[in-house]
Amino acid sequence: MGNLLSNALKYTPRGGTVRVHTCVHNNHAELNIIDSGIGMSDQEQTNLFTDFYRTETTRHSDIPGHGIGLSLTRRLVIAHGGQISVHSRPGSGSTFTIRFALEDATGTR
Repeated sequence: MGNLLSNALKYTPRGGTVRVHTCVHNNHAELNIIDSGIGMSDQEQTNLFTDFYRTETTRHSDIPGHGIGLSLTRRLVIAHGGQISVHSRPGSGSTFTIRFALEDATGTR
């Protein structure tokens, strides 16, 4: 969550918004990090969780980074049995979603 929040703040210009939304539905806990930042194309999203990948916009900007944070975040989420996804549009911000299955009262998922 820390990396997703850090990225949302880093890629959202001054005056923009970053929101965190949590909910539980269908036996899943869901965390959404929603920003009004620079956003990404569909093609950029397909490579986003690849080691050392940075979008073309960020490579040509003064925004620092190495492109490893999201791939590490994805590995951690998967290692804990979760899923991570992104929905974004250039100029319209991004929403990152993390989902984890919840155990029921019997201790099963």
